[in-house]
Amino acid sequence: MASTDLNLVRTFVAVYDSGSVTAAADILGITQPTVTHSLNRLRRTMNDELFVRSPGGVAPTMAARRAYPNFVEALNRIDAAFRLSAPFIPAAEPATFRIALSDAGEVSTLPHLANALRRSGPQLSLEVLPLDIDQVEDQLIRGEIDAFISSAVYTSRNVQREVMFTERYVVVLAEDHPRIGAEISAAALDGERHVAVRGVTGHSSPFDRQQARKVRLDAVVPRFTALPYLLANSDAVAIVPLFIAESFAASHPLRWVDSPWPMEEVEVALYARQPHSRSPSQQWLFDVATLTLQSAYPSPDGGHQT
Repeated sequence: MASTDLNLVRTFVAVYDSGSVTAAADILGITQPTVTHSLNRLRRTMNDELFVRSPGGVAPTMAARRAYPNFVEALNRIDAAFRLSAPFIPAAEPATFRIALSDAGEVSTLPHLANALRRSGPQLSLEVLPLDIDQVEDQLIRGEIDAFISSAVYTSRNVQREVMFTERYVVVLAEDHPRIGAEISAAALDGERHVAVRGVTGHSSPFDRQQARKVRLDAVVPRFTALPYLLANSDAVAIVPLFIAESFAASHPLRWVDSPWPMEEVEVALYARQPHSRSPSQQWLFDVATLTLQSAYPSPDGGHQT
């Protein structure tokens, strides 16, 4: 294959993944007419239309669907060879990584990631964007961010999901709460005043999964960072993931107790574009973030999260 043919394959895969000629152009850093021209060349080569207009952009033909897995496999092998021969060298190369995080992620995972980058290279930096669960996948596909971390589950073929850790829910409250000691019953917790977190950051409120419980809501806020100030000088409580409760208790007059409500653990995952769509620096970030966070939050049995 000539080098131009490889570029045609990359263009095809970018259009297939994003479902849009415009988005593919943004991902590849080229103009929309260039994408169209490359597609037309590939259409002539493969003797098929490959993509047809659809309400949301473009949709692949049957021939495109058959070709896609082979093209992706070929790109993955080629890119793996290039990464081995010309890997990203963090100690010598400058890079700014753009990551979308919820405020919970800023409290818990961001310090670990920042420290890992600080240790790896003097010219590495992080730019954190607020996580919007309705927009973040498109931001990732368009190349506006390099990765994001969320407890919301995305199963698109365009992104890779890697679970960093799982976490259980606990009750966070003022250090000198007048009624709650080292533990609390479900009935007693039902009777307390609660602060709930509901927003666009992917956090599923425990109240959404406890429909049978009619608790008194003292306040509803969009971000976790408001909780310490609402709880420290009141007798209200909040149900939060353990890593949030530990962070707040370390810096505010708060403590936590186990929740008596039956609740499933939450999985916190790292999301990135598929390997064939990553640059060497993005692959390095994915590897470092995975190692850092899975090591920082070991599983309850003493191993690491998988």
